[in-house]
Amino acid sequence: MTLPEQTALILYAGRKGFIQPPDARRWALSVIETMHEPPNWLIELATTPFRFMDDVFATLQSQAAKLGQRQKLQIIIIAFESGALSFAESLRQLFQAAFLDHDESSLPLEEDDLIAALADWNFLDDLNAIPPALESRFRSVFARYLAEAECVASVIRLPRSHSRP
Repeated sequence: MTLPEQTALILYAGRKGFIQPPDARRWALSVIETMHEPPNWLIELATTPFRFMDDVFATLQSQAAKLGQRQKLQIIIIAFESGALSFAESLRQLFQAAFLDHDESSLPLEEDDLIAALADWNFLDDLNAIPPALESRFRSVFARYLAEAECVASVIRLPRSHSRP
């Protein structure tokens, strides 16, 4: 995975609130260790004690590649799996990322099991009352997305939390 692609993952995870400035700093330090001549912006990110994510965003924004929609969905599922999101909140964020957060440069997402399950979830009368069969379907799809997301997970490295409802 290229540095601009990794940067895009860190930027998105930060914007979603899944990582904090110390996490971005740790990422930068780990990348620097693998480079012969790291770029100045990466050294700055690793050595400046940023207190706010907006400062980190300013450093990352100009260096980030375009993030694919599937990678965005993977990051949200990784956040759920780590305990950073509840099941209900992960579905809301996945729906937002899959159906509402588009720009002119993003490619439309292919129809897949996750998109179909999210569409079915959206038609429920009570979005918090998820039938067991649909929840099971989501968990199966999440497992497949996670299996494909090793590169993404290795970049953002969310700590496991036990607070997930």
